[in-house]
Amino acid sequence: MERLQAERNEEAKYATSVKIEDELVPNVAIPHDAEYKATAERISYLVHDALERYIKLHTIPVLLGSEGESSMEAETNSLPGSFIDLAHLTADYRSMLELVRERDAASAQVEGNESAKIMRESDMYPCIKALVRFTADAIEEAYRMPLQMPGGFKPWRRRIIAFDETDRTPGDADDSHRIDIGLKAENSPLQEQSDEANNKNSSRILYSNMLAVVEVKNKLEHQNQAYAQLLKYSRNMYAQQNSCRFVWGLTVCNSDIRICLLCNDRLISSVSIDVVKEAGRRLLVTWLVNISLCEEDKLGRDPTIYQNSKTGEWEIMVFDDGSEDRYKLFTIIDCMRTADRTFGRHTRCYRCIEADPSDGAERDSGKSAEQHSKRDIFVKDAWAIVFRESDQKLRDEVSLLREINSKLKDNAELAGKYPVLVAGGAVKQAGKDGEYFEDSIDNVFSELGEDTMKQLTFRIHKRMAMSPIGEDIRSVKSVNELIIAAADVMEAHSAIRKKCNILHRDISVNNMLINRRASEGKEAVHGMIIDFDCALRIDESTEREVRPEMTGTFPFMSINNLDVRSKAKRTELDDWESMIYVLCWLGTFGVNKSDMEKQKSVINGLGSPDILKWRDNSSWEVAKTKPLAVRGAHRATTRLPIESKDFFMDSVRFFMHNPTSLKNEILSGVSISLMQVPESVAFAFVANISPVKGMFSTFFIGLIGGLITTMPGMVSGIAGGMVAIQKDLTSDSGPLGDMCMVDRVEWLYATTLLCGIIQVLIGVFGIAKFLKLVPHAVMVGFMNGLAIVIFRAQLTAFQTDKDGSQQQQQQQQIVDGKMCPLPDYEPPKDQRWLRPNEGQTWQVLVIVFISMAIMILQTKIKKRLRIWKFSISANIIPSSLTAMVVCTLITKLIYEKAAKKPIRSIGDRATFPGNVPMGHIPDVPWSEGKFWRVVMEKAVLLAVVGLVETAMTWRLCQKIIGENIPSHYCNIDFLGQGFGNLLSSFFASVGGSVMVGQTTVNLLNGSRSRLSTFVASFLILLYVAVAGKVIEMIPVAALTGILFVVVVKTFEWRTLVYILRWSIPLTDIVTIVLVTVLAVVTDLAIAVLIGIAWSAVSVAWKMASDTKVDEIKRYTKANGVTVIKISGPLFFGSAADVSMFFNETERFQQSTIELDMSDASVYDSSGVEILKRLVAEVCGKSGEGGSQGRKVVIKGLDRKSAFLVMRSLKLANAISPSDPAVASDTTPDSTRSTDIEINADELLLDGEQEKADVRSIVDDAYKHH
Repeated sequence: MERLQAERNEEAKYATSVKIEDELVPNVAIPHDAEYKATAERISYLVHDALERYIKLHTIPVLLGSEGESSMEAETNSLPGSFIDLAHLTADYRSMLELVRERDAASAQVEGNESAKIMRESDMYPCIKALVRFTADAIEEAYRMPLQMPGGFKPWRRRIIAFDETDRTPGDADDSHRIDIGLKAENSPLQEQSDEANNKNSSRILYSNMLAVVEVKNKLEHQNQAYAQLLKYSRNMYAQQNSCRFVWGLTVCNSDIRICLLCNDRLISSVSIDVVKEAGRRLLVTWLVNISLCEEDKLGRDPTIYQNSKTGEWEIMVFDDGSEDRYKLFTIIDCMRTADRTFGRHTRCYRCIEADPSDGAERDSGKSAEQHSKRDIFVKDAWAIVFRESDQKLRDEVSLLREINSKLKDNAELAGKYPVLVAGGAVKQAGKDGEYFEDSIDNVFSELGEDTMKQLTFRIHKRMAMSPIGEDIRSVKSVNELIIAAADVMEAHSAIRKKCNILHRDISVNNMLINRRASEGKEAVHGMIIDFDCALRIDESTEREVRPEMTGTFPFMSINNLDVRSKAKRTELDDWESMIYVLCWLGTFGVNKSDMEKQKSVINGLGSPDILKWRDNSSWEVAKTKPLAVRGAHRATTRLPIESKDFFMDSVRFFMHNPTSLKNEILSGVSISLMQVPESVAFAFVANISPVKGMFSTFFIGLIGGLITTMPGMVSGIAGGMVAIQKDLTSDSGPLGDMCMVDRVEWLYATTLLCGIIQVLIGVFGIAKFLKLVPHAVMVGFMNGLAIVIFRAQLTAFQTDKDGSQQQQQQQQIVDGKMCPLPDYEPPKDQRWLRPNEGQTWQVLVIVFISMAIMILQTKIKKRLRIWKFSISANIIPSSLTAMVVCTLITKLIYEKAAKKPIRSIGDRATFPGNVPMGHIPDVPWSEGKFWRVVMEKAVLLAVVGLVETAMTWRLCQKIIGENIPSHYCNIDFLGQGFGNLLSSFFASVGGSVMVGQTTVNLLNGSRSRLSTFVASFLILLYVAVAGKVIEMIPVAALTGILFVVVVKTFEWRTLVYILRWSIPLTDIVTIVLVTVLAVVTDLAIAVLIGIAWSAVSVAWKMASDTKVDEIKRYTKANGVTVIKISGPLFFGSAADVSMFFNETERFQQSTIELDMSDASVYDSSGVEILKRLVAEVCGKSGEGGSQGRKVVIKGLDRKSAFLVMRSLKLANAISPSDPAVASDTTPDSTRSTDIEINADELLLDGEQEKADVRSIVDDAYKHH
């Protein structure tokens, strides 16, 4: 019940927002013809007089008694014959007296029930019907009177009565809404001929023959709900009446009646008509008489669509602006589309044939319109919005179609793919003296007030006859036919854009038809594009527009078109994007009727598919969800495993049809896994943990992070940025230096656990939205610093032990007098650099250069290699894998056998015992304060560093793959990293984050799916378990050469050009250098954060320097106006300079200070405070007359700035749009222009405002208490 009431309140709120009140609404029904107008005035007088006499006759005797009744009847019967004789009105109308009688509140109070004077709605129905019936009968008696006006009355056109049924759902309704009372028009009893078709089913309530709707409420406060009901009913009337132009309605709330008009854009209501009072009854009777005598167009019907009296068939007149003939006549065969919307263009489409005078005789012989061999014509009828005169030639659909027909008529390939105009133009209506006038909003409602007309959207009734006739796009028989039709539509679209310079701007399901015609003895299907009412002629003037208005069918609009903040031009690509959404829509809900039935069960199983949001959500919400829906339509290469139950089978099918991708993914995974081995071992050494545990960390974080990601191909593993923090927990100089190494490692596992939890929470709360704050210069500096860090890490290949030994004896640790157990691993010590005169130095250099050469040269070979009978690509094997294999073979088979000296390999750094990870819960004192103090600090740092590296690498991946993915998708990657670290901590591992170098290699190898990262993670585990001896053979120098190539490709070499040529601002150069240096000296995360802070300060400083204040004009003292121009942002950075200018008080001697802020915006409280000080200075200044009459006028503020200023100054009524065109409802708030005028007597100064606020709060609290 509460939900139903909430819905009603929302409907009432919407009805109020679209309502206009105008006392002249009843005048719209006044006849055009002067003689009919005079007849209506005379009959209105007679009917009203009869109504008043009837009311007195049946109410006064109640107070006077039976004697009074006899005297009243005698007085009435003695009236002259020029008045209606009440004795001839034989029906019983006494029920209407309950509606029009005076309410005696005193008697109701005596009874002790105030609600006694409120009738039930059902009791009001007979009252209203009796009042309408009395008016109809009185009109009939007026026409039967012997004494009429000179020249006699004009013929009575129709009789207005109510349907017999009340509170019923009309039989032709497509919903369950119940009509209280419906008014209908019957033929006058005085007419010689009656049309039986019009009186058919007259007792049954139907929308198709309803003239007006009466909504009844028993309380005045339900007026807005009555408006909301009228809006619902009007939709059905438009749908069921093909000739309906606007809808009449009545709301009856107790004794308060309002006459309403429902047009294309608004609900227009009359002022209150109180039928208790004589003046109110006179207005209502006059309106009822007028609609009984007025022309058809005054009833809201279209006389140019009528029923042929000879054939009984409906005909439609199409006025042709391009022909000497006034109009062409067509016979309607079928209504293909009805106007089933409350507001809008009310577009209707008819299937017709040409009509001519000879048809009448033929049809009398028994032939119908469908049996005549004439070409089918498609007639479109709509109320089109008319823009400024300068733009109308660019938008008029009729003129655009004429131009298209003219320029494409010789192109046989496009025949049938666009409509051919037969006739078209504005609809004309017959007015005074038989003259035709244009059927437009201004002419239809010319009797309304000027203020009302300004609020109505100017529309003209347009009608076009076109050929050929097409079928609905949903009538295709297969998906192949749909694709053919879509291709034809876009072919015609492109030809019209290129040859006619016309952009369609409304590709939708309803604007695509299919044509079936015989071709070479077979039925051929062609698509056709229709509906050019949103089209625009693109010329020099429109090319200069930044962003045209939002147009199109809502579910299929492009993202730039939906996003009100976008300043992108509307181009042909927007329509191509709309076509993609059309295909997605049809693919979801069914391409034809049979497919739609099948899809219903699927859609019902899904609940509410995201694609429904395209139709129901706001434009901004739809703009955000469309990229997700389109990206979600991809198969294995892009979807998350949790997004599809069939993810595994989709992946299998994808790789079965793409064997090359399968090969690239597997080989790239092998290469990446081999690259991760030395990195994992090296970073494990840094963290002072066993190399095997470093490999396990890479396995877990790589597996989970690689699967839960929106950037397939991104590689994760134990990372240098995180181990730089983790080593503090395991080193002797760290906060745990007084503990055993084994205990330190346990605390490290617990830190990894908390780090994972924090990362998951950050991903859930959507930290990715802050990625847009990272400037491009910071990104460049990050990449440069990262390249240098990777390069520096590889220099360990040029180090060796001082004593030349490969093993180091571990020493047992003693803590607090107790012997600690030996740790799993203790890193080597006493390393030295290789000298140039040592042979080992040149061995390493040769291997490094060979590895680099293979990496660079293999990627440059474009030709296919022919080996025996096979032709293969030179890049069939990733270049990094080739480099490792070749260098290993050279080392083991050539150099070591020839020189009989070993070259340092992975086996020299660590051994692999061949075990697998086992479950392990960190053994830590969870209840100790020191534990939480130390661990939480490090966990937060680890989470931040890991997420910064993930975010930066994610941006790098976008650059490599050339795909722009919304930044909020990165939240999924944050979740993957968090879950990976959580899992690692329970298997005695230290987690990690994204690895930039390996990710770059993976993407350069062509990987675009999760298979490569899955293969790499699985192989890491396999290496540890069974292939440790093979890995130990790979020379460390080969891996160093591979990573050197990664460094070359990662470093932004154009940075040097920026610095040498000063081709970018100095602040950006400083940002790049600063971030690069800090990344090398401190940490990548710290470098990025400091870079963002520095960039923010630089931008704020630049914005402050761009703010200018000038006194541009000062009028004479008689006028007393000083004009000050402010340009640029007004915020904390520019506050000091602007304040200094305003401190010169001699500028404010005039009585009026005008601030031109058309080029300025207020951003924060500092900017508002400056304006407050200026207002206080001017409006509070003493002088001649004190502050009386002094004011400040702020012009050109955008809406957001105006809101800040008004809220601060408490000036709710000071706002006024400076330009109605700019401040229209379709303009975004940020672009509306607003003026604020502040007078001295409206402002509270010197703390009075704050005191008033405090008093208001205290008073409210006291009342509440």
